[in-house]
Amino acid sequence: MSLIDKHPPHVTAPIIDRNLIKWSGYHSTSEQAEEHLKEQTKKIAITENKIIISANKDFVNRHFKGYFLYRFTVIVANKP
Repeated sequence: MSLIDKHPPHVTAPIIDRNLIKWSGYHSTSEQAEEHLKEQTKKIAITENKIIISANKDFVNRHFKGYFLYRFTVIVANKP
């Protein structure tokens, strides 16, 4: 008996989490990255018509021409 017989492939696509927004960007300072996160969080709240639950930036130890990589994560929820 093969693995396909024991575990048939899924018929439907996996569920997409539409309440988690992630992106990355290069910034020269942590303050610039924080300002970018604040601006994007405001835009997301207005355009998506959602409530912001959490907004976070993470420093990644990579650099390119004097800029450092940051990863941004925003968690949103539907308005009641």
